Amino acid sequence: MFDLADLKRKLKNIVYIASIVSTHSSEGKALATVSVGEDEESEFFPVLSFSSTFKKHWIPIRKDEQVIVLHPFGNANKGYLIRGIFFKNSKEPAGANDTTEVIAFEDGAVFKYDTSTSTLEVSGVKNTILKSENITLDGEVTVTKNLDVKMKISDELGTVTDHKHDVQNHVLAVPR
Repeated sequence: MFDLADLKRKLKNIVYIASIVSTHSSEGKALATVSVGEDEESEFFPVLSFSSTFKKHWIPIRKDEQVIVLHPFGNANKGYLIRGIFFKNSKEPAGANDTTEVIAFEDGAVFKYDTSTSTLEVSGVKNTILKSENITLDGEVTVTKNLDVKMKISDELGTVTDHKHDVQNHVLAVPR
């Protein structure tokens, strides 16, 4: 016999919006629970993230984050959480528009890339560590603060590491 009440319940449970109540990771999976009533909490569900064999991108899951809850076939005990909904307490970052991608972190660090001007802007970063065998800068470089070099400095004429400079007594000859 066809059970209309059961069908309505299953349809209601297929997709809805909820807030994360608690989180943890187990066996390499991002897991979270959501509120399913005033005082009720779901089982732990996997949180969909950006991941493939090419690239993995981990974004920490946070309590109170809004998510879309997907229950295939209306089974409330099996489901997935889709994250990334902007809401009152988590609005779009400043500067985001049709041509600018913005990644803003909670400590104030911001990465902006504007495709209309081909400009990458990085700000608010307190420390930057680049670790690589080689870094090539192809273009002009401007340093507006101190430059502290721990190893040798050289140009196409050779090393300038041992070059001494007495800045206080240095006289710059300017042609007249």
